[in-house]
Amino acid sequence: MTARRGARLLVAALALTLVASCSGGEGGDEAEPTRPTDGSGSSLTPNPARAEQDQVRYTDGQTCHQRKGRSEVLACEFGDRDGGVHVVLAGDSKTEQWVDAFDAIGEQRGWRITSITKSACAFTAARLGSRDDEVNRSCEEWNTNARRAIEALAPDAVFTELYKLRVPKAGRDIDGDEQHELMVEGLQDAYGELAARGIGTILLDAGPRSDEDVPACVLEHGDDTDECDITEDEYDDPQLRFPTASAEQVVDEVGRARLVTINDVVCGDDGPPCPVVSDGTLRFRDSHHFTRTYTLQLAEPLGERVATALTELAAG
Repeated sequence: MTARRGARLLVAALALTLVASCSGGEGGDEAEPTRPTDGSGSSLTPNPARAEQDQVRYTDGQTCHQRKGRSEVLACEFGDRDGGVHVVLAGDSKTEQWVDAFDAIGEQRGWRITSITKSACAFTAARLGSRDDEVNRSCEEWNTNARRAIEALAPDAVFTELYKLRVPKAGRDIDGDEQHELMVEGLQDAYGELAARGIGTILLDAGPRSDEDVPACVLEHGDDTDECDITEDEYDDPQLRFPTASAEQVVDEVGRARLVTINDVVCGDDGPPCPVVSDGTLRFRDSHHFTRTYTLQLAEPLGERVATALTELAAG
């Protein structure tokens, strides 16, 4: 199953743009993933020389993913369009990377899936913008519009994965710890706002992140791909990965939210080091995004855990 099935127009009486379509965002997001045939000799799928292109597949020449600097909400539907359970994916590219997996999950489980995503823009109510920063200001505006759109759609839950570790300074005299705490508070506010309207949040614990470009490392080391595996120090580095403790803090504060993880599948029950290659599959397309190929392999365990979270949210 892939998002190539297309998507149906979402109709909502909102002062924002909701479109159904299928195309990536700007820059690297727009390139359609293809299995490379560049002669590099790699037996991995995708080929590390072009792994960055192995990402969500859209069609129809339109867009489902908002670019930097724009605040209109773009939304597309996947999975079972008539499903009795409705899940909205909201967030940045770390959330968008799961669209094809959720398309497959939705088809299998009878879930209607709506994607609402934007490059470099975590789903939060935190103050991000400043008068002279178009990117952050557009993210802040997009978040306001996204929450309105979600309220109108009234899904069973919103699914998001965190990447943004802290809010930008935006002219404020705040240090890294304060920036992080403000992000945590902004997440609590956003999820709490949805909870007040009976909408739960499913927060995916941040995946592992390398301190280098994984495909480039794999190309450099050839068959010795374990040289590129993500170490425990990298996994625990709060500069690289949104801390699990902070995610737990957000969920505990909101109440109508659940934290799920598949990091035990990615890294093994004993934790890091986390392999970047398994069974001929290259898992990462850069330092922290999974390849589309690997997200589809994770669809089954992810679907099971999200289903459990949905049951818990429904039970109150």
